[in-house]
Amino acid sequence: MARDRRTALLDQIKDRALADKALFDEALGRIASHPLRHLAVTLPLAHRGIYVERTAAMSLLLFILAGTALARALATRDWPALAAFAPAVLSFGFHSFLTHNIPRYNVFLVPVLWSAAAVVAARWWNGRQT
Repeated sequence: MARDRRTALLDQIKDRALADKALFDEALGRIASHPLRHLAVTLPLAHRGIYVERTAAMSLLLFILAGTALARALATRDWPALAAFAPAVLSFGFHSFLTHNIPRYNVFLVPVLWSAAAVVAARWWNGRQT
């Protein structure tokens, strides 16, 4: 739909920059007019972007552990941990909301995901020791 609309705008406007600006303004208008629909479309895109490891099970596990570590850091007000996880969360949210969220966009999250998994594992292990 976007390609067809861009072609139609190029036929009308003849200037690529102006056609792109008009298409961008239309897209923002659609998002603003139905924000809940935009959020509903974002869920499958977010799901698409989590497959950053070789297997789906490992990717899902890492994202669940990262979510657990983030929730725990929020609950305990662990500001250094929040500062470590916040850029990854913001980037993932940006890619989910504003791009097609292809998994390669999130590959840089892998070290953060493994670090979060280590934090969860260490806290679990320390909880078992006491």
